Amino acid sequence: GTWCGYFDWDTETIFDTPQGWACTTYLIGRSSTSVDNFPGTSATASVTIRKPRKLLPATGATISWALRDDRTDAVLQSGVSTAESNGLVAIPSLSIPKDPARVRIEVRVGSATRPGDLDGNGSVDAGDLSIMASVPTDLDGDGQAGAADVAMLERYVRRNACTGDINADRTVNATDLAGLLAAWGPCSGACAPDLNADGFVSGPDLSALLAAWGACP
Repeated sequence: GTWCGYFDWDTETIFDTPQGWACTTYLIGRSSTSVDNFPGTSATASVTIRKPRKLLPATGATISWALRDDRTDAVLQSGVSTAESNGLVAIPSLSIPKDPARVRIEVRVGSATRPGDLDGNGSVDAGDLSIMASVPTDLDGDGQAGAADVAMLERYVRRNACTGDINADRTVNATDLAGLLAAWGPCSGACAPDLNADGFVSGPDLSALLAAWGACP
C-alpha cells in the first residue's frame, strides 16, 4: 500500500511488540511507472501508527521515537511524545527520503530498548539474531514466536550487509573474521559466518571474507 500516494514501506521488516514498533519507509522512487515516483527528493510528514498488532500503550504513556538512516543506522531525528487516547502514537514532522534512500521509524514505550535489540546493547545486529535463533520471541506481533520471527530479524540485520560482513556494520574487518573463526565447523539456522550456505563454516567462507575485506560498496 501507499501513504498519500507516494509513501511506501517495507512490510518484511515491521517489528511490532507491546513495548516497541519499527518500520522502514520511503517515498516511491524506482517504479517503472514514472507517474508513481515522487517528483522531489524528500517530504515532511507527520505519522500516526494505525492498527498495530501488539503496540497499545496506555493513554499518557511516554513514547520515545527515532528516525534512523536505514543504511547507516544513524539517528536523523528523535523526540518524545505522549500516547493519545486508544493507544494512538503520533510522530510529527518526519523527513522521509526518496527510494533508494530509506529511513527506519522506531517507537519505544518508556525506557524499553529498541525493537529487535534483544541483548540491549543499543544496536539491532548479529548478536540479536543469534539470540533469536536460539530462543525465538514474537517480533512480528502475530502471537507466535518461531521461524517467521527469526526470518524477519535476519532480513533486517542482513538488509545492507555485503559478503563477509557478519555483524552487518557495512565493513568487513577483524570483528567479522573473529566471528567466522568462532563459528568454525558445522553451522545451521541463522548462521551468518556460513557465507556459501553449505552448512559449514570452513575454508571457502574464510576465503570469501578475506576477498571482501574493507568497506562494503
